[in-house]
Amino acid sequence: MKISREAKIGIVATLTLAIFIWGLNFLKGQNILSSTNSFYAKYNNVEGLKESAFVTLHGIKVGLVASIEIDKHKQNNVVVKLLVDKEVNLPIDTKAQLYSSDLLGTKAIKLVMGNQGNFLQNNDSIAAGYKPGITDKMDELVVSVEDIIGNIDTVSQSLTELFNNTTNQELQNTISNLSGVSDNMNHLTAKNGELTKTITNLNSITANVEKHNATISRILTNLETVSDSISRIKLAQTIDSAFIAINQAQYLLNNINQGQGTLGQLAQNDTLYQHIANTTESLNLLLMDLKEHPKRYVHFSLFGKKDKP
Repeated sequence: MKISREAKIGIVATLTLAIFIWGLNFLKGQNILSSTNSFYAKYNNVEGLKESAFVTLHGIKVGLVASIEIDKHKQNNVVVKLLVDKEVNLPIDTKAQLYSSDLLGTKAIKLVMGNQGNFLQNNDSIAAGYKPGITDKMDELVVSVEDIIGNIDTVSQSLTELFNNTTNQELQNTISNLSGVSDNMNHLTAKNGELTKTITNLNSITANVEKHNATISRILTNLETVSDSISRIKLAQTIDSAFIAINQAQYLLNNINQGQGTLGQLAQNDTLYQHIANTTESLNLLLMDLKEHPKRYVHFSLFGKKDKP
């Protein structure tokens, strides 16, 4: 059977187109001759991630990113389709972690294996993850540097306002005052200054006190001993005298209460009091009669003549 020229041209064109498609996919990292499973992961932001980006597991390429599309149901999310070799069994808690693969911000995806026994099937959704890279840190660092620069500008402006003409004059006056204080301190602390003399005198006094420290200690000890002795002597004498006085008073009070002695009789028996009162009254009458009629009791005559009664 003879193949026509047109059929040959068609076969060659078809083969050429197939080779072209295979080569294009090969350049993108896709091998249409190998079997893969498709998985879908949703991210909030995939900046730096491109189609045909590598998908790795433990540092080994096991797939690639097939497509990146906006989620039709929730447009805040981005759906990324992953093609992974069928020979790789992924537990259902495996994560597709987006990370920076270089310093230029290029993103790739690495699979972080889970521990559950069940495995993901073709066209299942896979949990998405994100690992900040150096470029993300650089963005935060740039923000921090911008804040620092803003603070430096604020401080510079404050310093400019601080060191205006009025403030400069005040600072100069303050420095002049400090210079005057320093000169006064230098004068006081000079060789013949007042402060130096005072310190010298204090040193001399301290040296003398230290030199006679033993003598002063002995004097103070002796004074303390004498004071203690005097205090003890006076206190003992006073206590003894007080005890004697208390005992005597107690004895006297006991005798009075028992009716002994004159005070006791007066305190316990009024008969003595009545006798003393009667005697005193009789004595008073006698003295009055003697005063009025002295001749009844005293007889005096130069010639021995007796007076008439």
